Amino acid sequence: MKYVVVVELRGFTNISEALSHELEAIKVDAAVIRTSIIKTVSKLVEEIVAQKPDIRPDFQSILGGDTWGFVFSSFGKSIEFACTLLNVLANNAHEYGLFHIKPSVAIDCIDRIKVVDSKMIDDGFISAYRLADRGKSYTLFVGEELYKQSIKEIDEYSTYISRDIGKGEGDETIGSGKLIFDWKRFDVKSKTVLTPRLSYLDIFFDATIMNLDTLEKTVANFIHAQNMVQNIHIYGGIIDPSIEVYDKYLKSIISLFREKEIKCTVLNYAKLSNKKSGYITVSIFHEIMKRYPSKLAYGLQIVPEDMLDPNPFHIYGNEFAQFIMRSYSPHIGAYSAISSFVIKNQKICDLYTNEFVENFKKAGKMTDLHYDQYVVMLKLSSTERKEYDEIIMEYMEGEVGYVC
Repeated sequence: MKYVVVVELRGFTNISEALSHELEAIKVDAAVIRTSIIKTVSKLVEEIVAQKPDIRPDFQSILGGDTWGFVFSSFGKSIEFACTLLNVLANNAHEYGLFHIKPSVAIDCIDRIKVVDSKMIDDGFISAYRLADRGKSYTLFVGEELYKQSIKEIDEYSTYISRDIGKGEGDETIGSGKLIFDWKRFDVKSKTVLTPRLSYLDIFFDATIMNLDTLEKTVANFIHAQNMVQNIHIYGGIIDPSIEVYDKYLKSIISLFREKEIKCTVLNYAKLSNKKSGYITVSIFHEIMKRYPSKLAYGLQIVPEDMLDPNPFHIYGNEFAQFIMRSYSPHIGAYSAISSFVIKNQKICDLYTNEFVENFKKAGKMTDLHYDQYVVMLKLSSTERKEYDEIIMEYMEGEVGYVC
């Protein structure tokens, strides 16, 4: 059996917004404050583990902007870590005025670590998360299931555990309350860790970074993200529908414009040697723009054959940016996506959106004349064009409602 510790910061969003009030003159907004809080807590955890390697967690992850998860092999280590962290944060609140960092902490048991995309999904973790999420700041909760299953291991700590009974009118009690661990009475070896100094880069880069290590995960995130926001900017190469995941992606894009009210700007780059994929992709987007002119602005950049392909990226709202990593395949003579990483940071989104708009201005919005000129440059045979037009028609007249 293992033990999971979940740390959640109370009032994370509201506090950040309140602290950012009237700080525009020194370019400090709520996003900067949220990032500085994340970095401060993360670096304090690093210092605690460095000073007390005997309580190093078996696994740890930032599970969201305001939530951390840690897994330990024993209840003793988990309680020592949780109490140390609470003591350190409390001391830093008094010594350095970090009153805005208000942790709620919970401990529960799990059978084994179940992780998907760096996120724990075990029932024990979910139970601990709910305890922390609904709890009070600077309070350490103990899960009921842990208490039942690990009574022997936690017996020596039983004097620190009490049940917090809710009170009604008079002396009436409400419900069974929660198990609370008195971390203030628990003696830890280290209570003082200096508040880390944060550099500009620490604050500029948000801690929320997700790695998508396969093409399938990369494209799946395209499909998921485009359904979550209203404003999308896409800069990248043409889509090869002969690859199954791209076929699915292309269908999802077409349905996206049918089903949703969005503003999407796409700038494709293409080489004339890539006839089939280029013609199909450009024709589909040209047709979408004609059908939904208020939803899509489309541009095309012809890349010389001897020029390296630009680096593709997608911007979803001003919330997160997805950067695509590619690898050259000698067998097909072209680059293809193999993975990507997503950064959730407004400043990065704004920077790349501005760059995107400047590139779009240079390429220009596609017109019927531009489209006809591109088709002529491809030098398609009548047989090729007929074959490709049939494929395009299948996509454009396909099943309505295809959204993953």
